Amino acid sequence: MNLLLTRGPPAEDCTLGKLSVTSYSWYTLEPPWLPDLDYLGGTPLLSCVPPGVYALIPHDSVKHPRTFALSNPDLGVVASPASDMRDDVLIHSGNVLADTEGCIILGLRDGMMYGQDAVLESQPAIAEFRIAVPWVEGHTVSILEATE
Repeated sequence: MNLLLTRGPPAEDCTLGKLSVTSYSWYTLEPPWLPDLDYLGGTPLLSCVPPGVYALIPHDSVKHPRTFALSNPDLGVVASPASDMRDDVLIHSGNVLADTEGCIILGLRDGMMYGQDAVLESQPAIAEFRIAVPWVEGHTVSILEATE
């Protein structure tokens, strides 16, 4: 399955977008782009990843069960720890920038929370995501920047 994440125009404090596959669509929130001299994939824990095509690798942890990690070594992002690449960039639940740690968070709608941009109804969005995207290898996500 091939997913598409279309990012909106960059904002100073966050990156908003839409993730879609088949007949499903979710709002996304990520950190803004913050380059890092040591990591091609951006500043770990603080930056979104660069645009491009990523493999979605099944990821399971207590904090983020049954989700996916992004991987594209050519863009400096891998699913498992590597000394010179970003790792554990996940798609998971959350509402505001503080919930991301450099990951992509999903919601059924966008809005405001605590005076900042947010995605809302994140848990239902993740439940829907799990129905739409089987937890197996072989999926990809294409991340495109807005053309304004």
